[in-house]
Amino acid sequence: PEPPVPPAPGEVPAPKGDGTEASPYNIGAVLAATSTVADVWVEGYVAGFVADSDMNSSAVWSDRPAAGSSSNNYANSSNVILSEKPAAEAGIANSVPAGLNNAVKSQLGLKNNPQAFGRKVRVRGTLSSYLGVRGITKISEVKFID
Repeated sequence: PEPPVPPAPGEVPAPKGDGTEASPYNIGAVLAATSTVADVWVEGYVAGFVADSDMNSSAVWSDRPAAGSSSNNYANSSNVILSEKPAAEAGIANSVPAGLNNAVKSQLGLKNNPQAFGRKVRVRGTLSSYLGVRGITKISEVKFID
């Protein structure tokens, strides 16, 4: 089946949290960050992946590519999209890409772990530019919270 079409981009969420594990940044705080911020916690829902090199033009709001298409990013579990909203309500304005390194691919990568799709997660990493937008890189810890 074809992946669901994402809803309208939605509203950018207001920044919340202080980046600690007890009070993680929300997606609004990631989007509001203007510099690189290392070793912080961020919370969001796994809402898809970025198929190519740009979040705005190649976000896939599903746990797999559309039938007949392929994506090296998906095949290599190189990223996921984290959203402020549950997957069915996710959109560009309330979501950011999260780069996955070898330490966390098995937990969050959708190719080998499709059950991560739609789950709420807390990750520890670095806020920086990624795939053309603000995102999360250098993830060192993952905790599912649902």
